[in-house]
Amino acid sequence: MANTYIPISKTILTSSASTITLSSIPQTYTDLVVLCSLRSTYPGVYTNWITMRVNNDSTQLYSMTYVASSAATASSSRFASASVSRGYPFYIDSDLNTANTFGNGEIYIPNYTSSTAKQISSTGVAEANDTTHEWLMGSANLYTGTSAVTSLVFFPNGGTFDIGCRIDLYGIKNS
Repeated sequence: MANTYIPISKTILTSSASTITLSSIPQTYTDLVVLCSLRSTYPGVYTNWITMRVNNDSTQLYSMTYVASSAATASSSRFASASVSRGYPFYIDSDLNTANTFGNGEIYIPNYTSSTAKQISSTGVAEANDTTHEWLMGSANLYTGTSAVTSLVFFPNGGTFDIGCRIDLYGIKNS
């Protein structure tokens, strides 16, 4: 039988915000899925990172690998293990991109209640409605903290989240 997605929470911003927090995540599911539609107000750039902290943990417990591609270039990079204070799931649209366009992505966290490191995978796209500023990205993040995931805090890497940003959280039960 297929896995079942069960809605846990929905957040839609009616004013700009420096963070979006998903708190009191129930510990009754196998995995978590986060669906995002986001835009930042970061001035002077087309795209911006969305960053994430597990349980708002800002210690150096995160590492990531990503591949990003645009219509104009392709690039890849790897951060050193346990060297950054946030996870970096994907790019979102920002100030210079077409008005009212949002970057969209999915974050998957398997075994989020376990007492081991958390593997976090994500895919996302920043859409500019042109041929040079659209980005498709896939990333693998590792959070080496051993506590169960009880909250997720999201930040734009600059500026604030814009009005209309949305994050939906789902729990998955293996059937």
